[in-house]
Amino acid sequence: MRKFILIVLVVILSGCASLENIEYQGEDAGYLVITSIIGQGAQRDGSYIIMFRESANYQASHRLYYSPGNLFYAKPPDFTNHEGKGFVHIVKLKPGSYQLHRWYAANNNWSVSPDEYVVTEFEVFPSKTTYGGAYIFKPFKGKNLLGMSVFGGLEFVPSPDIDRDHEIAVAKKPEISSLELINAKSGSR
Repeated sequence: MRKFILIVLVVILSGCASLENIEYQGEDAGYLVITSIIGQGAQRDGSYIIMFRESANYQASHRLYYSPGNLFYAKPPDFTNHEGKGFVHIVKLKPGSYQLHRWYAANNNWSVSPDEYVVTEFEVFPSKTTYGGAYIFKPFKGKNLLGMSVFGGLEFVPSPDIDRDHEIAVAKKPEISSLELINAKSGSR
């Protein structure tokens, strides 16, 4: 009986953890491509989350979630390179202005989020793909009271590679292959 209760609790709690809560279904939809990179030396059992929202509606926040080591909902990386393991998120959105406004990472032993975050604005256009960039969750070391090197936190470092990420996005979602690609930073490919 004890095993049964434990299994039921695990199933219920893992159901609460699916955080990608968006897929606009309108005819005028555009796509957003953003890449999460778990930096070299970062813990694989952590959950790494990028949050964005519509510029006109601060109440509705969307999450792009990546947890490579989670037992129940792990996603394998789309690529591995000298920076770390990367996952390309592709989201179908309502056209309009959006903001990357927050990031955080956590596991059972730690959580990290910035005290202040620089808001990054981008636009999603009808029937086009917007490249929002790639971001590394880059770990750094600190020292504990005994002077030993320990996990000190994470930096959120932009590291865009539009060609790599677009190629992966098209392989994952072929319907975007014919759409114009717009770089959110420059407004053009």
